Formats: sequence, C-alpha cells, structure tokens
Amino acid sequence: MSLGGIPFIIPALPQRPKANEEEEDSEALLGPRESLDFNPVPLSHISNPSSSEKRRHDTSAYIKLLKRIGAILFYLITFFLALNGLYHIIKPHLSEVTQYIHWLNIPSQESDLSSCSCGNSLTEAMARSCRYDTLSATWLPPHCRDDELTAQFDASGPGVDGAWTYYADQRGYSTMSLAEIAQLPENDTQEYFYTTHHWHIMHCSFYWRKLHRMVHRVEGAAKRIEHRSDSESHIDHCEMIFLSDAPMEAIVTGSGPREKINYSGASLTPRTC
Repeated sequence: MSLGGIPFIIPALPQRPKANEEEEDSEALLGPRESLDFNPVPLSHISNPSSSEKRRHDTSAYIKLLKRIGAILFYLITFFLALNGLYHIIKPHLSEVTQYIHWLNIPSQESDLSSCSCGNSLTEAMARSCRYDTLSATWLPPHCRDDELTAQFDASGPGVDGAWTYYADQRGYSTMSLAEIAQLPENDTQEYFYTTHHWHIMHCSFYWRKLHRMVHRVEGAAKRIEHRSDSESHIDHCEMIFLSDAPMEAIVTGSGPREKINYSGASLTPRTC
C-alpha cells in the first residue's frame, strides 16, 4: 500500500557480529601489542661469552704479542748492524784512538811529556825509566823513544845480523860495546865513540821516519822528539851528510854527550879522518 504515492523504505538494522568475527577483531587488536614484546635473553649468555668469541680474543692477543716481539727483534738487529758498521769505519783508526787514550791516561808525575830530559845522572835517568837509545845516541825517556824503529836501525848495518860496529878511536883501532857507549856520560876518560859515514846516513834517514811515525801517531811511535834532533839545524846537518861523497865505510863520525848528563840530547858531531 502506498500513501500519496510515496513509498516507505524501512532501513535495515545493523546485525550483531558473530562470535568468530569478534575473536578475529580481538586478535587483530592484540597483534601489534604482541609484536612489541622482546624475547628474554638468558643471563648466562650475557656474562659468559661463547667459546668462539673467546678464541678470537685469545688469537688477537697472541698476534699483538708476536708483533711486539717482532718489533723488538727488528730494533735489536738494526742496532747491532749499525754498531758493526761503525766498528768497521773506525777500525783503521782504532790504534790511533787507543794510543791517544793511552796518552791521556799517563799520569803527569810519571813523565813530563814536554821534555826529553833524563836528569843529571845515570842513576836519575834510570829512575825516570830512561834508556840508552842507539838511534839517537843518547839516553831518552819512554815517550821520546821509538823502540820498534830503533830495533830496525840496529839491524840495518853491514855486520852480522845487520849489526853496526862502534869504535873507541877515530882510526878504528879498537871497538866499543853498546854497554860501554851507554856509560860515556859518566866516563871521565872517554868522551866520544866513532862510527862510519854509512851509520850516519842511516841515522838521518831513520830520524826522518821517526818524525813521520810520531806525526801520524803510529802505534809505538815516540810522542816527542828531543830538542837537538827536532830542529832545522839538524835537518841542515843531515842534508850535508846526504850530499857528502865520503866512502860509506869511512870512520868520519864522532858522537857523544857534549854536556855529559844534561840529556836534552847528545850531540852528533861529524868528524873526518
């Protein structure tokens, strides 16, 4: 039936949701809340690392130790190589360094390096460790001698085993021993010994070598040349000997202490027959 031609529409009433739908909605609402929950981690996992982590830690510590040992070995090897190189650099000059240190350690009261004096008597000379030196023909203290060079000089003569002959007179009638020559400073009857032109040439030549060895600080060399030989006049004297045309075996040289015992050096006076 209609009223005035207008139909009536009766809206449908909302239906109550079914039980299953209510459960689904409830699950949907609870879903996100459940996703925010965290799974509990056992305390044993936090306080006790796993065995693999422990192994990694131990390996890292072992590697660090090896690196430290390697660095120490590297520095030690480098140091010893540098030390070895330094030794080979200074080795050629080691004797000079050793000799220089030895000079520095000589007590001042033991010997006066500024002088070659042996005092005023043979007793005083021996107390100062002086010795008769055949090359210089006088008594000298240790720092003014070159014993190695003197030994070579004593073996450079024309005699047996290179010996030199020393004479008591200018004509060569009698000879003298080195022990007798060494006592000449206190001999009231004999002042000189005599020797050949050959001896005198070698004396000058060896003194040239003695000066060279001293300047270059050769081991065992003299540290000072006695005043008489360390002079331009001695060079002039040796120059005259080199230029002389005297026979090599001619007895033309007389040598002996001019002032007896005051050993600044015995004089070498050329004599001709």
